[in-house]
Amino acid sequence: MNELRYRPSAKRWHAYRNGLYECPLHCGNLLAIQIGDGYFPCRLELDADWYVEIGETKLRLHPKTVYRAMLLF
Repeated sequence: MNELRYRPSAKRWHAYRNGLYECPLHCGNLLAIQIGDGYFPCRLELDADWYVEIGETKLRLHPKTVYRAMLLF
């Protein structure tokens, strides 16, 4: 399982596993993000803010929140 954390100095999201840095994330990366008790496949995108697209739904990622996700790329 990964954690997604926003790094302001890089202006992008990064993935961590077991608290250790794993990789930077880019537009178009495929993920399964945890919402409640479930994981939903999504794509990471950037407009004015970073967001994930789940089907036709866009959810803005809050930079001060740590998200649990599985990397699918």
